[in-house]
Amino acid sequence: MNDDLQAGGMPPEIYSPMRTTAAAEGEIGGEGHNSYGVFAVEGQRLTVRIEWDKSEEFEDNGAGFSIDEGGETFAEDSGVLTSSEGERQRTSTGTVPRTGLYTISVTAHPIATYRLRVTLE
Repeated sequence: MNDDLQAGGMPPEIYSPMRTTAAAEGEIGGEGHNSYGVFAVEGQRLTVRIEWDKSEEFEDNGAGFSIDEGGETFAEDSGVLTSSEGERQRTSTGTVPRTGLYTISVTAHPIATYRLRVTLE
């Protein structure tokens, strides 16, 4: 066995917890979604924040996101996340329940230009 590998056969620089922030922006609407992946280690604190611009064409536009890992979606009612919402923004925070690749899927209704910020601590 290679001494440079840890659990799951991942190199330490990938497996080790990192404190980092990543940002993305885009436009989405209709039935579509944009997906982003983040590798997180059990016990890390994950914060996802989305902000969106008011549409000139649609007064009540909005954006949102879901977070899942291995086919399991983490929602506010799961006890894993707590969320807050404000005008044209939403933030969810929680402790990562297990090490893995988490997918953040952004959706909007009917259309939105958004900014997504993901923080791991």
